[in-house]
Amino acid sequence: MLYSSLGYYALTFGLAISFPIYFFSIKNFKNDKILDKKIINFSFIQLILVIVSFLGLVLSFINSDFSNETVFNNSHTTKPIFYKISGTWGNHEGSLLLWLLVLTLFIFIFLVKTKSLPKKYIINQLLIIMEVSLLKKENESIF
Repeated sequence: MLYSSLGYYALTFGLAISFPIYFFSIKNFKNDKILDKKIINFSFIQLILVIVSFLGLVLSFINSDFSNETVFNNSHTTKPIFYKISGTWGNHEGSLLLWLLVLTLFIFIFLVKTKSLPKKYIINQLLIIMEVSLLKKENESIF
């Protein structure tokens, strides 16, 4: 129960962190020639929160926390530990969360590695990826 709640709130806060990233991206698009550090910092916080959410789901599968509907529908107590861990992303909700984890990881890597590119290109790419990410986060019902 603890891991499910922790994962749920981490994912909810990760969604909330998306809005300042979006806001600062639009604000930064109009102003400076240098990418605002707040965007990178909020992106890192969002990455950490999505990692915590995914680990919460993994730990719910490992501990067979059947208060979580995803674990209840896709696991049982006699499964070996390897199958419990791989069962995390073997269902619809877990695979969406893994996809979201990879997406936020690549957003963060993209922001850190592309500082030499034009700022408008970076922000355009970030806004497109964030819109897709927000749509996925709003449609998830993992916990």
